[in-house]
Amino acid sequence: MTTSDGIVIILTLAAYAILLLVVARRWSELRVDLLRRRLFVLRDELFDYALAGNVAFNAPSYRFLRSRINGLLRFAHKTSLLRVLAIKLFGDKALARQSIEHIVHEWMAAVAQLPTASQARLREFVRQGIRTCRGPHGTGSPWPAP
Repeated sequence: MTTSDGIVIILTLAAYAILLLVVARRWSELRVDLLRRRLFVLRDELFDYALAGNVAFNAPSYRFLRSRINGLLRFAHKTSLLRVLAIKLFGDKALARQSIEHIVHEWMAAVAQLPTASQARLREFVRQGIRTCRGPHGTGSPWPAP
């Protein structure tokens, strides 16, 4: 191997590294944009469902679900696979479990006040939101969640 071959190899590796950095940066921005777009669509569908008279705009279940979607929109740029793993590995599991149980209890109490058809549809909105956040756009993972 000559000196010129070594320089070509070093320059090629440097070019690949720069390309990798650019792609990783753009993927992150694209992921956040796609996550927000899907959450906006979900929030719009929820609004349309309420506008059709299926649930009142001042119903606790509607307000609860809309505020959760707004929170996801607000902090979409802070979600990543690394943060999810760090919270899962190092987070306070008792506090997280207590917080989740409180949220679920509050949600279930709010939904219980609605007719059965509305309950089922609002639960579907929640499932769609969970799928959106667990997917590649929510976590940043290139692989879909199971």
